[in-house]
Amino acid sequence: MRIVSLCIVFLFVCLLLCSNSDALAGVGTVTVQLKASDGIAGVANAKVSYFKGGKQLLGYTDANGDFSAYITDIAGTTTIHLEPPSGGNRIWLLVDPGTNPTLTAQMVAVTIDLKTCAGASLTGEAFYYKGGFTSLGNTPVIVDLLPYTGLGPGQGNYDFQVKYDGRTSQIHTQDVSVDPVVVFKTTKVSLFGSNILWYNNGWKPFTSPKEVMGGTSNRYGNIAWADFKFDGSGSPTVTMNIDGCNLTGGYLKLVDEAGNPLGNFPPEYPGETRILKYKYRCGGTWGPETAFKTDANGKFFYAIDAGCTNWDKKITLTLNQTSLEQDVTVNSVFQAAKVNVSLATCNPAAPLAGGVVEQGGGHWYTHGTTNGTGTVSFYTFPGNIKVRMSYNYGSQTLNSVPIVAGVNPINFTTTTVNFYYGGTIKIQVGGWPTIAMPIELLPGTYGFRFGSTQVSGISISSCEMNKAFLTVVDENGNGVAGGKARPAYGGTWGSTLPGETNANGILLADIPPGFTKIEMTVNQGSQEQTLAQLNASNYKWVTQILRVWLHDHANAAITDQLGVLDQGGGHWVTWGNLNALGYRDVQLFPRSGAYTFRMNYNCNAQTLNPVVSVSAGIQNFYFQTGEVIGPTATQYQGCGWSTFTNPMEQMPGTRAFKFNDGTPQTNFTIVAGQILTIPAGTYTLPKEPVPEQQTPTTFGLSQNFPNPFNPSTTIRVALPVDATVSLVVYNTLGQKVGELMNGTVSAGYHDVTFDASNLASGLYIYRIAARGADGKEFSSVQKMLLMK
Repeated sequence: MRIVSLCIVFLFVCLLLCSNSDALAGVGTVTVQLKASDGIAGVANAKVSYFKGGKQLLGYTDANGDFSAYITDIAGTTTIHLEPPSGGNRIWLLVDPGTNPTLTAQMVAVTIDLKTCAGASLTGEAFYYKGGFTSLGNTPVIVDLLPYTGLGPGQGNYDFQVKYDGRTSQIHTQDVSVDPVVVFKTTKVSLFGSNILWYNNGWKPFTSPKEVMGGTSNRYGNIAWADFKFDGSGSPTVTMNIDGCNLTGGYLKLVDEAGNPLGNFPPEYPGETRILKYKYRCGGTWGPETAFKTDANGKFFYAIDAGCTNWDKKITLTLNQTSLEQDVTVNSVFQAAKVNVSLATCNPAAPLAGGVVEQGGGHWYTHGTTNGTGTVSFYTFPGNIKVRMSYNYGSQTLNSVPIVAGVNPINFTTTTVNFYYGGTIKIQVGGWPTIAMPIELLPGTYGFRFGSTQVSGISISSCEMNKAFLTVVDENGNGVAGGKARPAYGGTWGSTLPGETNANGILLADIPPGFTKIEMTVNQGSQEQTLAQLNASNYKWVTQILRVWLHDHANAAITDQLGVLDQGGGHWVTWGNLNALGYRDVQLFPRSGAYTFRMNYNCNAQTLNPVVSVSAGIQNFYFQTGEVIGPTATQYQGCGWSTFTNPMEQMPGTRAFKFNDGTPQTNFTIVAGQILTIPAGTYTLPKEPVPEQQTPTTFGLSQNFPNPFNPSTTIRVALPVDATVSLVVYNTLGQKVGELMNGTVSAGYHDVTFDASNLASGLYIYRIAARGADGKEFSSVQKMLLMK
């Protein structure tokens, strides 16, 4: 607070206090003594006044700092003022001259100093306010000042300033009666850039770092501001607040791939926050990121927090979720790389509009939508980025795409997808929108609906994908597995398409465009559909169930599950054993021509040719055996010589039989649905030489006896010489189920018993491999049937 303001306040107080003092007469001598700050030397020429209708001069202190005056015109009390030449005002209130008072005051030694924030002393010119700012000389300076005491706390204030390096500090007000040491501090200003100027009584070069006073005027309401130019006199003026211990900052520049400034960058996107930020590291700790936008010249100002005293001179810029760190005291130009993301068809290549380009990182950032050129451009710093293109219900993401200096093309290519299906096709994208064929889709995995059938996990890639959606169902609408398709081009049939219809009867097959018809084959039967007729229903093939039975001579189903059904055509395909009800179901296309089936039972077979027509329900077809009664029959021709069981159901046909009553081997014909009775014989066959008494002349492996058997049978091996022999039994899966010989066996006939008590009914294979002592080798395979 300045002296004039205080005097007005003091006079106003005195008028209030002394308004009634004239009623009392007070006469006496008032003595005033003023000592220097050392308490010994007097202060001369200090002005002494008293109050009577205003401040009235009494006189001045002498060389000893003393003054006395006899006052006769005061009624009651008054106010005494003491004003030394150096300024200040000591006030005594309610002084009664009639008491002959002695009033004493002492100066205070006030130190004004200038230092850096680090505590280093600087030389500046000090000023204090005495009717205006008065110079005290260079810092540090000590001056005796009289505190403004007598009016209560805070009334001993003086205003101070310091001038340093052409700039004058802000006003510093201090109560010297409380603290007589006044310290001014400069700000260490460190600015980085080229050709920096600052305004200090004209534009002058700025050398960094520099200790700077806080300001020179009340500009902007704060005299701590200063003006700078970072690229010489022609550059824009930057006004900075000089405050605190440290002010560090500078201008950086962002340029494109060709070195041109990226001005007013980044552009604003609706709903998006700024994508350009900077941060710095202080003492190993990263500060917060600060978003900014470049000016028209691609420049931006960065500021280091005043509390950061150990900045490593590096700035990290984040541009579109990529970062670049540089020592800005060495290189203040940050160069971005350009990324051109394009979307096009494959063959022929044509740009596609409407693709949404996004960049991943901490989040997905949308850069825009492809236009007629099919391209969206944006900037990043070199490194690896993550880019996603979304188009037509799908998206494709490229991870870790390397970005280098310059222009970086990233190309997304769609696949032309064409599904051959006559009905409505929908695509899975949360909902199920209907799509038209052909459609351009990005590579990926999709789900589709063909009519009411949903197919998931369809992988789309390459340049073009053509698939036929084909279905095969039975007459009840249930899927038929195993169907194979092939297309025709003009009059030429192509190769069979990969894959088969699945358990739901669906085959989504890759098929080149240009086909004219499709043939579907199920169980060696086929049907064709021509392209001109293809629609939702004609992409579907319907089979008929042919139920193939095996009945006995009395027309009752044979349920022992020993009947084995084969289907002929280009080759024989086995359908396996009949079920426990005596039949086997086969899916077949209805047609005018007959199919070929073979029923195997009791080591004999019959082949018939059923015709399958279009009809409701299941079509039945029957194989029927005939019954053979032969009390003396022992074997019949089937699987070699097989054991005869009396009576026995046999497949129709002519069979040879053997007997135990001397009847010679005889052929008989078995008729379906009839009973064949074989009469007993009347004579005995001549006995054959006993094989065991002879040495065989060749290797041999006989048919087992009996066959069929349960649970054991005998196998005879003939060896003309001593030999190393392996005789092994296998099931129809090729698994070894018994080993009858393994080692050196002498020449002769050898009967080996095979016990199958632990095995299931069915067909078995036995194989011999022998190497004679003479070096000759022999191998042979036979079949045998176990019936339990």
